[in-house]
Amino acid sequence: MNKQGIRSTTKPAQPSNIPKPQANQVFCFAAMADKTTRTIYHDLTGRLPVMSLEGNQYFLVAYDYTINAILVRTVKDLESPTIIKSFDSIFQELKEKGFKPQLNITDNQAVTALKEYLHKENCEWQFVEPNNHRINAAERAIQTFKTHFISGLCTTDKDFPLQLWDHLAEQAQDTLNLLRTSRHDPSKSAYAQLNGPYDFNKWPMAPPGTKAVIWENPTGRQLWAPRGIDAWYRGPSKDHYRLYKFYCPETQAIRVNGSAKFFPQHCNLPTLSPTQHATTVADELFESLATLHKKNRKPILQKIAKQLKAIVTQRPPSLQRVAAPLHTEATEQRVAIPVTTNTSTNPTAPRTMATTPKTHQHTTRNNKPGRTALIETDHAPVLRRSPRAHHSRPPQTPTQYPLNEANASTNISQHAL
Repeated sequence: MNKQGIRSTTKPAQPSNIPKPQANQVFCFAAMADKTTRTIYHDLTGRLPVMSLEGNQYFLVAYDYTINAILVRTVKDLESPTIIKSFDSIFQELKEKGFKPQLNITDNQAVTALKEYLHKENCEWQFVEPNNHRINAAERAIQTFKTHFISGLCTTDKDFPLQLWDHLAEQAQDTLNLLRTSRHDPSKSAYAQLNGPYDFNKWPMAPPGTKAVIWENPTGRQLWAPRGIDAWYRGPSKDHYRLYKFYCPETQAIRVNGSAKFFPQHCNLPTLSPTQHATTVADELFESLATLHKKNRKPILQKIAKQLKAIVTQRPPSLQRVAAPLHTEATEQRVAIPVTTNTSTNPTAPRTMATTPKTHQHTTRNNKPGRTALIETDHAPVLRRSPRAHHSRPPQTPTQYPLNEANASTNISQHAL
């Protein structure tokens, strides 16, 4: 007989009067990142409202997951050879920089040609489900690039021809990647990871589509011609030092020039205050004096000392109607208050598109392909083709006709025409 536990001193557990909490419904969500290294996504944007002078109509946007970079190329049409040519430009650029893609995820455009190309480059591919915009990460990259590019279009001059939109793509790509952090090295930007640090002293920038006047070489201008020519800014020249690329409507060509005067419409150019200018000149003076020989430095220092003594000991004129204060405080502000210019343009608005003159790819009497309108400050009114409506010609004397019931409704004077 088992008597274990009959006279145990352990008190049994008392039932608790606290009600048991009800079970809550908990939903978990996990966002899984793509751990496959060297993955690239690409897709095409929608058609832009205006065909460029070179015939481009679309953007091919590629997104590299490893370095978090967005690369774009202009595309003329949706044919397979055209798409492969633009994609090859992006693929070879990543390959040369040491980030050769190993997996390409894209939609179902140019499938056969793309398979042949990726097979030749030893790169795997994966096509997403049709009409599914959640798998292809290039869809999100397209929205990001469109937002950035549209903001650049809104800063262009109001007279900037929209048919030059493809000339602004390179600077838009660089400025966008400068704002994105690389996943390969979070201490660098996507641009620095791909191309190295951006040197603004070597490649200065200006607002896209800014009106400018560039210097014209004496060998290429007439004897009494102006020293400058109107142009549109399109971006920095990466093959030169401190030079810009411009599009000249007068010559219909691209020029590289460093002597330019910009006229931005929606912002003010930064200028130095008198204190900053004097400080900069003093620093340059001291650096130059340090490199001079002692024999050549002494007369210059004596001249500087004489001029400084004259400035310090200079007294105000004896006849003053209002006494000057003994201690004058500097009234110059340390930080200049900028003049706000809250303006922008909307070159893709339907009203703007309908009234802006454009050129097409057909040679006619009034159109030559590849040309844009000249830069004009005063817009002259558009005259009709008929010379009768021009005010430069004297009005003709109206012809008098006898009015009767038969021809009263059909006779129109020449002056009314």
